[in-house]
Amino acid sequence: MPLVFLGVSVPTTITVIRPVRWHFSFPIIFCLLLGMGCGYQLGGEGFGPSPDIRSIAIPTFTNETYEAGIETVVTNALLAELIKDRRIEVVGKDKADAIMEGTVKSFSISSVAYDPAGMVLEYRTWVALDVILKRNKRGEVLWSKRGLVESHVYRVSSDVLLTEAEKERAIQKIAEELAGRIRRRLFEGF
Repeated sequence: MPLVFLGVSVPTTITVIRPVRWHFSFPIIFCLLLGMGCGYQLGGEGFGPSPDIRSIAIPTFTNETYEAGIETVVTNALLAELIKDRRIEVVGKDKADAIMEGTVKSFSISSVAYDPAGMVLEYRTWVALDVILKRNKRGEVLWSKRGLVESHVYRVSSDVLLTEAEKERAIQKIAEELAGRIRRRLFEGF
Protein backbone atom coordinates (compact mmCIF):
# COMPACT_ATOMS: atom_id res chain seq x y z
CA MET A 1 0.00 0.00 0.00
CA PRO A 2 1.52 3.33 -1.05
CA LEU A 3 2.13 6.04 1.47
CA VAL A 4 0.57 9.41 0.94
CA PHE A 5 2.78 12.33 1.86
CA LEU A 6 1.53 15.87 1.40
CA GLY A 7 -0.97 14.68 -1.12
CA VAL A 8 1.60 12.77 -3.16
CA SER A 9 1.64 9.02 -3.39
CA VAL A 10 5.09 7.63 -2.50
CA PRO A 11 5.92 4.00 -3.31
CA THR A 12 6.84 1.86 -0.34
CA THR A 13 9.51 -0.09 -2.17
CA ILE A 14 12.91 1.37 -1.46
CA THR A 15 15.90 0.48 -3.58
CA VAL A 16 19.19 0.60 -1.77
CA ILE A 17 21.96 2.06 -3.88
CA ARG A 18 25.33 0.84 -2.83
CA PRO A 19 28.21 3.29 -3.05
CA VAL A 20 30.90 2.54 -5.60
CA ARG A 21 33.99 1.22 -3.94
CA TRP A 22 36.52 3.58 -5.54
CA HIS A 23 39.36 2.42 -3.37
CA PHE A 24 39.41 -0.88 -5.32
CA SER A 25 39.17 0.69 -8.79
CA PHE A 26 41.45 3.67 -8.15
CA PRO A 27 44.72 1.77 -8.80
CA ILE A 28 43.34 0.43 -12.08
CA ILE A 29 42.16 3.85 -13.24
CA PHE A 30 45.45 5.43 -12.14
CA CYS A 31 47.49 2.87 -14.11
CA LEU A 32 45.35 3.42 -17.21
CA LEU A 33 45.81 7.18 -17.00
CA LEU A 34 49.51 6.81 -16.36
CA GLY A 35 49.81 4.52 -19.37
CA MET A 36 48.31 7.18 -21.62
CA GLY A 37 51.24 9.36 -20.62
CA CYS A 38 49.93 12.69 -21.94
CA GLY A 39 52.81 12.78 -24.41
CA TYR A 40 55.56 12.92 -21.81
CA GLN A 41 58.52 10.60 -21.66
CA LEU A 42 61.15 10.00 -19.05
CA GLY A 43 64.39 11.73 -19.94
CA GLY A 44 67.59 9.77 -20.11
CA GLU A 45 65.97 6.53 -21.17
CA GLY A 46 68.69 5.69 -23.63
CA PHE A 47 69.88 6.73 -27.00
CA GLY A 48 67.11 7.09 -29.58
CA PRO A 49 68.16 4.99 -32.57
CA SER A 50 70.35 2.34 -30.96
CA PRO A 51 71.34 1.54 -27.37
CA ASP A 52 74.81 0.37 -28.45
CA ILE A 53 75.80 3.94 -29.36
CA ARG A 54 77.85 5.11 -26.40
CA SER A 55 80.08 7.72 -28.05
CA ILE A 56 79.72 10.28 -30.80
CA ALA A 57 82.02 12.44 -32.89
CA ILE A 58 80.91 15.78 -34.30
CA PRO A 59 83.23 17.17 -36.95
CA THR A 60 82.84 20.84 -37.87
CA PHE A 61 79.67 21.31 -39.91
CA THR A 62 79.86 22.37 -43.55
CA ASN A 63 78.87 25.94 -44.39
CA GLU A 64 76.92 26.57 -47.59
CA THR A 65 76.10 30.19 -46.72
CA TYR A 66 77.82 33.53 -47.13
CA GLU A 67 78.04 33.99 -43.33
CA ALA A 68 81.66 33.24 -42.45
CA GLY A 69 82.24 31.13 -39.35
CA ILE A 70 78.61 30.20 -38.72
CA GLU A 71 79.42 26.49 -39.06
CA THR A 72 81.88 26.75 -36.15
CA VAL A 73 79.35 28.50 -33.92
CA VAL A 74 76.72 25.81 -34.60
CA THR A 75 79.18 22.92 -34.14
CA ASN A 76 80.54 24.35 -30.89
CA ALA A 77 77.02 24.87 -29.52
CA LEU A 78 76.14 21.24 -30.27
CA LEU A 79 79.37 19.96 -28.73
CA ALA A 80 78.76 22.03 -25.58
CA GLU A 81 75.17 20.77 -25.35
CA LEU A 82 76.15 17.09 -25.56
CA ILE A 83 79.15 17.44 -23.25
CA LYS A 84 76.96 19.20 -20.66
CA ASP A 85 74.27 16.50 -20.98
CA ARG A 86 76.73 13.62 -20.28
CA ARG A 87 74.48 10.82 -21.56
CA ILE A 88 76.80 10.11 -24.45
CA GLU A 89 80.54 10.58 -24.62
CA VAL A 90 81.85 13.06 -27.16
CA VAL A 91 85.08 11.70 -28.64
CA GLY A 92 87.27 11.94 -31.73
CA LYS A 93 86.23 10.35 -35.01
CA ASP A 94 88.52 7.32 -34.60
CA LYS A 95 86.95 6.30 -31.25
CA ALA A 96 83.29 7.15 -31.90
CA ASP A 97 80.43 4.66 -32.30
CA ALA A 98 78.56 7.24 -34.39
CA ILE A 99 79.31 10.42 -36.29
CA MET A 100 77.01 13.39 -36.57
CA GLU A 101 77.60 15.51 -39.64
CA GLY A 102 75.78 18.69 -40.47
CA THR A 103 75.46 21.38 -43.06
CA VAL A 104 74.41 24.97 -42.50
CA LYS A 105 72.15 25.23 -45.55
CA SER A 106 70.93 28.80 -45.29
CA PHE A 107 71.32 32.02 -43.38
CA SER A 108 69.08 35.01 -43.98
CA ILE A 109 68.22 38.36 -42.45
CA SER A 110 65.01 40.32 -42.87
CA SER A 111 63.78 43.52 -41.28
CA VAL A 112 60.79 43.17 -38.96
CA ALA A 113 60.35 46.56 -37.24
CA TYR A 114 60.70 50.15 -38.39
CA ASP A 115 60.61 53.58 -36.76
CA PRO A 116 58.18 56.27 -38.04
CA ALA A 117 60.82 57.53 -40.48
CA GLY A 118 61.07 54.06 -42.06
CA MET A 119 64.46 53.17 -40.55
CA VAL A 120 64.94 49.55 -39.48
CA LEU A 121 64.75 48.94 -35.72
CA GLU A 122 64.92 45.13 -35.65
CA TYR A 123 66.09 42.32 -37.87
CA ARG A 124 65.15 38.64 -37.76
CA THR A 125 67.86 36.20 -38.72
CA TRP A 126 67.16 32.63 -39.82
CA VAL A 127 69.43 29.59 -39.91
CA ALA A 128 68.57 26.22 -41.50
CA LEU A 129 70.53 22.99 -40.96
CA ASP A 130 70.64 19.49 -42.35
CA VAL A 131 71.91 16.88 -39.88
CA ILE A 132 72.76 13.22 -40.34
CA LEU A 133 73.83 10.64 -37.77
CA LYS A 134 75.71 7.60 -39.07
CA ARG A 135 77.23 4.54 -37.49
CA ASN A 136 80.99 5.10 -37.66
CA LYS A 137 82.26 1.76 -38.94
CA ARG A 138 79.52 0.76 -41.41
CA GLY A 139 78.23 4.18 -42.40
CA GLU A 140 74.66 3.05 -41.73
CA VAL A 141 72.36 6.08 -41.40
CA LEU A 142 70.73 6.05 -37.98
CA TRP A 143 68.86 9.32 -38.38
CA SER A 144 68.75 12.36 -40.59
CA LYS A 145 66.81 15.59 -40.48
CA ARG A 146 66.64 18.18 -43.23
CA GLY A 147 65.54 21.72 -42.72
CA LEU A 148 65.96 22.27 -38.98
CA VAL A 149 65.17 25.99 -38.81
CA GLU A 150 65.51 28.50 -36.01
CA SER A 151 65.27 32.28 -35.93
CA HIS A 152 65.96 35.16 -33.56
CA VAL A 153 65.18 38.89 -33.56
CA TYR A 154 67.84 41.46 -32.71
CA ARG A 155 67.93 45.24 -32.36
CA VAL A 156 69.64 47.57 -34.80
CA SER A 157 71.84 50.43 -33.66
CA SER A 158 73.17 53.49 -35.45
CA ASP A 159 76.59 52.08 -34.54
CA VAL A 160 77.48 49.42 -37.11
CA LEU A 161 79.73 47.58 -34.65
CA LEU A 162 76.91 47.29 -32.09
CA THR A 163 74.54 46.00 -34.76
CA GLU A 164 77.13 43.42 -35.83
CA ALA A 165 77.60 42.35 -32.18
CA GLU A 166 73.81 41.92 -31.86
CA LYS A 167 73.79 39.79 -35.00
CA GLU A 168 76.54 37.59 -33.56
CA ARG A 169 74.56 37.19 -30.32
CA ALA A 170 71.50 36.24 -32.37
CA ILE A 171 73.49 33.60 -34.26
CA GLN A 172 74.81 32.22 -30.96
CA LYS A 173 71.26 32.05 -29.57
CA ILE A 174 70.03 30.26 -32.71
CA ALA A 175 72.93 27.78 -32.50
CA GLU A 176 72.09 27.01 -28.86
CA GLU A 177 68.40 26.49 -29.68
CA LEU A 178 69.25 24.18 -32.59
CA ALA A 179 71.72 22.24 -30.42
CA GLY A 180 69.05 21.76 -27.76
CA ARG A 181 66.57 20.48 -30.33
CA ILE A 182 69.11 18.03 -31.76
CA ARG A 183 70.02 16.78 -28.26
CA ARG A 184 66.35 16.20 -27.40
CA ARG A 185 65.88 14.22 -30.62
CA LEU A 186 68.90 12.07 -29.79
CA PHE A 187 67.68 11.06 -26.36
CA GLU A 188 63.93 11.07 -26.78
CA GLY A 189 63.93 8.91 -29.89
CA PHE A 190 63.39 9.65 -33.53
